[in-house]
Amino acid sequence: MSAGTSMMARRSVSALAMAAMLSLSVWFMAEGAAQQASKLRSPEFQVDPAWPIVPNNWVLGEVTSIAVDSHDRIWVLHRPRSIPADKRARPRPPCSNSMPRASC
Repeated sequence: MSAGTSMMARRSVSALAMAAMLSLSVWFMAEGAAQQASKLRSPEFQVDPAWPIVPNNWVLGEVTSIAVDSHDRIWVLHRPRSIPADKRARPRPPCSNSMPRASC
């Protein structure tokens, strides 16, 4: 074997070894990502049909936001003008926090 042929053979073997290592590392990374993704789960929520309990027979309009503060009070912001005319007798104040928290 000549020196040139020997050098080409080494380069070919080196290129094949690099390609094999690259393929294996990509495969291992993909396996790890797949296992990690299977462990992640999004939270599951259930609707409480009894919530909200609106006190004083108040009526809610279109609710624009709901928030829970650091004391576990639920704040509801709604649009009283969106209540139909036949139900406007007892509108709830636009922003209030008297909603009891649903049991979790």
